[in-house]
Amino acid sequence: RSGSGPGKMPEVDWFAIQENTFTRWCNDQLAERGRHIEDLKSGLKDGIALIHIIEVCSQKSIGKFNAHPKIEIQKVENLNLCFEFIKKQNIKLVNISAEDIITGNLRLILGLLWTLIQEYDIGADGCDGLLKWVQSKIPDYNVVGWKKDWNDGRAVNALIDAVCPGLMPGHAELNPENAVENCRAGIELAHTKLGIDPRVLPEEMAHPKVDKNAMQVYIVQFRNISEETIKKALAGAAPAYHELANAYGKGLSEGVVGDKAEIFCEVQLECGEPLQVAIQGPAGPLQAQGMTRDGEGLYSCHYVPMAPGDYQIEVTLSGNHVSGSPFTAVVLQKESLGGEGKIRVFFSTTQMAGKGRSDVRNLEHLLKLKNVHLRSNFEPWHPVDLMDREDREAVFRKAGTRTLPIVFVNDEYVGDYDRMQELEEAGQLDRILDLSDKDMITMEQHMARLKASEAGNASFQSTGSVQASPQPSPAPPVAAAAEPEEEEYVEEFTDIPDLQSDGLIDGLQD
Repeated sequence: RSGSGPGKMPEVDWFAIQENTFTRWCNDQLAERGRHIEDLKSGLKDGIALIHIIEVCSQKSIGKFNAHPKIEIQKVENLNLCFEFIKKQNIKLVNISAEDIITGNLRLILGLLWTLIQEYDIGADGCDGLLKWVQSKIPDYNVVGWKKDWNDGRAVNALIDAVCPGLMPGHAELNPENAVENCRAGIELAHTKLGIDPRVLPEEMAHPKVDKNAMQVYIVQFRNISEETIKKALAGAAPAYHELANAYGKGLSEGVVGDKAEIFCEVQLECGEPLQVAIQGPAGPLQAQGMTRDGEGLYSCHYVPMAPGDYQIEVTLSGNHVSGSPFTAVVLQKESLGGEGKIRVFFSTTQMAGKGRSDVRNLEHLLKLKNVHLRSNFEPWHPVDLMDREDREAVFRKAGTRTLPIVFVNDEYVGDYDRMQELEEAGQLDRILDLSDKDMITMEQHMARLKASEAGNASFQSTGSVQASPQPSPAPPVAAAAEPEEEEYVEEFTDIPDLQSDGLIDGLQD
C-alpha cells in the first residue's frame, strides 16, 4: 500500500525508505504471533513487540516480562530484558538504551534492528557475502552495489529468473525507462510465485536514493528461499493465498471481558476465498462479528469475550490456516495496568493549586505515616501528565474517574485522597493496604528506588518532595483551599486539540 500511482516517484529519501522497510521486516516476524506495529517510533517503546521479534528470530524464549506495561519503569524493564538477551547471544549491540527506544530515537532504533537483521537474516558472511551471491546469480548485470544497479527493475527480474529458471525469461528485454513498472512487476511476481515479502515498494526500489540496507533486507529473501518453494514454482504451482495472508490485531493476543477485540487479515487483492474466523472460548464458541473487506484486501472483524480465560482463534482461507494460526488470546476480567501486587499512586505535576495540591500533600503525609513508602511493593508516585496519552487514559478508565491523586492497590482502584481518609477513619485502610512488617526496605533502598525512577524519566525531577521526601519525620498536612470542589485532570498543550474535538474545551480559562 504505497499510496503512489503507477510511475509516480514519492518524495522520500533513503532514511524514510529504510524506516519503511524495517517496519515491514518487523511485521513479517510479528505475523507469527498475530501482532503488528504501525511505526518504529511508537510500536517498540513498551518492549513487547521487540520481545516477540527477538523470540521469533532466535526461536528462544526471553522469559517472563511485563505483559501490560503502562508506566515507564515497566517499559524500561522489558527493553532491558531484550538487551540482556541479545548480549547473551554474543551479538554486538550499538550504543543504545531503553530511553532511546522510549523517546523514539529513530536512528538508534534502526541501528538496533539492522543488528538483528544481520544476525538472523543476512548471516555470518555479511553484506559482502550476499552481494557475491547476487553476482553469481546474475553476472550479466554487473551488480556492484545496492542502489543504482537496482533502480530500473531489470536486476530484480533477472534474479527471479535465476533462482527459478523460466519464471521471468524476458527480463533482458525490459525497457529501463519504465523503472517503476519494471520494479512493480518483479516485486509482485516474486511475492505471488515465490512468497517473497514486498519489504521494498516499487517506487522505493526505483528511487535514486533507495537505501542499501533496505535493498539487502529485501534481496536476502531470495537467497533464503526454500528448495521446496522453488520446486513448486518450477512445477507451475504458486503459494496458496493462505500462505501470503497476514493476520493481526489485539483480538489475536489479548482482550478484556465485555470489550470489543479486533482482528485484521491482509490477503491478496485477487483472492476470492472467504476469510473464516473460528473462536473457541472457555464458555464455548463465539461468533466473529462485523466481517468486512476493503478495496485493498484487508479483512476486519471483531468478537466480544464474555468470560476470562484463554481463547483459541483459527483464521483460515478455504480451511487452510494463515501464518501463525491458530492463535491464543488471553482475556482478562478487567483491564490490567500491570500493577498486580503493587501499591501505586498517580498524580499530576501540573495540577498543583487549590484542592488538588492539598490532596497530594495530605495523601503523601497519610501514606508516610504508615511507612507505605518503605514497602517493597510500593512504586514511587507516577505523574500522569508525563505518561503517554494512551497509558494515561487507561489509568482514568480503570479508575472510573479523572480526579487526582488516584490510588491503586493490587491493580484495583481504591480511591482519591478523600476516599483514603474515609477508609482510614473507618479503620479499613490498613487492611486494604495489607500492611505488615514483612517486605520492608530501608530508607537507603527507598532512595535508590527513587533515583532509579527519576533516571527513567528525567523530566520528573522537577516534582520535588512529592516523591516521599527522605526526611524521617512526616510533613504536616496541608489545609485545603477555600474552594472545596474536586479537580479533574485536564489535558494540556499538545492534547488541547483532542479536548476540543471531544467538546471538553468549553469553559477553560487562560
